[in-house]
Amino acid sequence: MASAQTIETQPDAKGASRRAFLGGLTTALAGAVLSHGGVLRGDSLMVPTDHDGMRAIRLTATGSDRATAYGMSSKCVLLDGQHLLCSWLDVARQNQWALVDANRGEVVRRGTVGPPRSDNHCGVALCVAPDGAAHCMVGAHGGSFVHYRMPADGDRARWQLIQDAVGQAATYPSLVCDGAGTLHLTYRRSTPHPYHVMYSRRRREDKTWPEPRPLVRAAVPVHTWTTHALEVGNKDRIHLVLSNTQMLSDGSWYYGASHLYSDDAGESWQQLGEARPLFLPAAAETLKRIEGTAFDVHRSQSREAKQHLPVTGPSQYYYYKILLSNPLIDDAGRPWVVVHNLLRGEADLYHADEDTWTGMPLGDAVKMALPNHRISHMGQLSRHHDGTIEVVLSVVPDGVASHRYGSSGTKLVRLLADAAGMPRMCQLVCEPDSEGTPDWLPNIQRPAVHAPISRPALLWTRGVNSHTLTETHTNVNQVTTEVWLQLPTSGNSRP
Repeated sequence: MASAQTIETQPDAKGASRRAFLGGLTTALAGAVLSHGGVLRGDSLMVPTDHDGMRAIRLTATGSDRATAYGMSSKCVLLDGQHLLCSWLDVARQNQWALVDANRGEVVRRGTVGPPRSDNHCGVALCVAPDGAAHCMVGAHGGSFVHYRMPADGDRARWQLIQDAVGQAATYPSLVCDGAGTLHLTYRRSTPHPYHVMYSRRRREDKTWPEPRPLVRAAVPVHTWTTHALEVGNKDRIHLVLSNTQMLSDGSWYYGASHLYSDDAGESWQQLGEARPLFLPAAAETLKRIEGTAFDVHRSQSREAKQHLPVTGPSQYYYYKILLSNPLIDDAGRPWVVVHNLLRGEADLYHADEDTWTGMPLGDAVKMALPNHRISHMGQLSRHHDGTIEVVLSVVPDGVASHRYGSSGTKLVRLLADAAGMPRMCQLVCEPDSEGTPDWLPNIQRPAVHAPISRPALLWTRGVNSHTLTETHTNVNQVTTEVWLQLPTSGNSRP
């Protein structure tokens, strides 16, 4: 990781340099970590399971090796101001759900939703409508989704089938609901090459989902991750973030990210600072990127370096493309997102003012709490009612490649930042076990305009990625994991 002395000086939103920011961060975090009860033992910051106003409960011991994947799909939502609806994929590739009393920290009901799925990529996406109903899009891996609805009335014990075939060649659903009750869905379409980010919406009066249409065409004509994710902001503006991997003229790969938005409920899409909507599908290589216009050498991987990496298993080269958190929208309507750099084990927390994106580095904050570790895949992002930004990151020991997926020793850290994005506290989410069992695949509860929360709950997987056992693709396997839920001890009711 670059030191404070070698980081390029760039103005932040207040005019201070990045170098000055890092100097101030050292002072702020030195007190913050100690004030939250962390105790350094060897190279780990050991914290109790119940700490800092949070408590954890185990929901299952029969999760799949991707139980709470993937981060673009919300799997933990608040119903009726008191109950958390959580979902995970079990070892039999059946999507399970649990209703948790957020005040008592107890599971009050369990069940399944949808038929068993084809492999471990088929978890659900959840959202809540303004009428209080929960919507569930059961995932697929290159197939079609299944849409269910849990009514707000009754005993919350049943799912109604709404549509049994949504999308084609579809993987990784991201589902949100706006203030008018319109559902918005994006997913990755994997055939034919190049891949596309697809979009569809279902208004309250619609009888079926309209035919999805392509939003963005990937810039690379090979297998890729788009890590696309939706969120609804002020005045029902729909935000979309996506990975934007490109092949440069010298044969190297560049790992970047882009942002789009819609102010007309998905009819048209454009980028910040642009007066005209995009012609769809937009070519990814023509989109403005969050991290800037220059092709940063630190985000580029040479053709020679890529050729020395496997094309299968947990260290495959295309895991470098999994580089975004979910988006978050603050009260001012500003979009936030974590953009990772897995080549360097770093990440930045970006937010946009008008048409300018500003990034805050997170690596130093992590190392203050957990020395000798670096940031890994796909963080998660949420917000407290008081404006605090919460970032959850996967971290790995320095000797482990950041892009290696679900490695032994993977841990989760929680980083709290103020409303300007300045990190103020960083600590482990939970105490690691003595075997180095991975804690990973975080999925954080996200606020919505019509469903605010006081402080987010967090769902995650404890257990190994089957790929690390075989060093190859094993998306259908018998590996079991635990699924844990951490929630505020004061409850999670709406403020």
